[in-house]
Amino acid sequence: MKVSYDKTADAMYIRLRDGKIKGTVRVNDRLMVDVDQKGNTIGVELLDATFQLSEKGMKNLEKNVLKGIPVEITAMTPVSA
Repeated sequence: MKVSYDKTADAMYIRLRDGKIKGTVRVNDRLMVDVDQKGNTIGVELLDATFQLSEKGMKNLEKNVLKGIPVEITAMTPVSA
């Protein structure tokens, strides 16, 4: 896994595996998921990352995006700007 952060754009990209990206699934205005031709997740892009990684943002993500997906948040540290 490789994580990169662009402070100017406040955007984070989490590359989960190597592979050729076939398409991007727009989950919402702040979250995009890159997939390969089989639909496997290659990476995740978070826009407005500082908010999304805050406690309030994570609760919003759980409530509105991850419905029905078992997720456990065990620790959070705010992202410094």
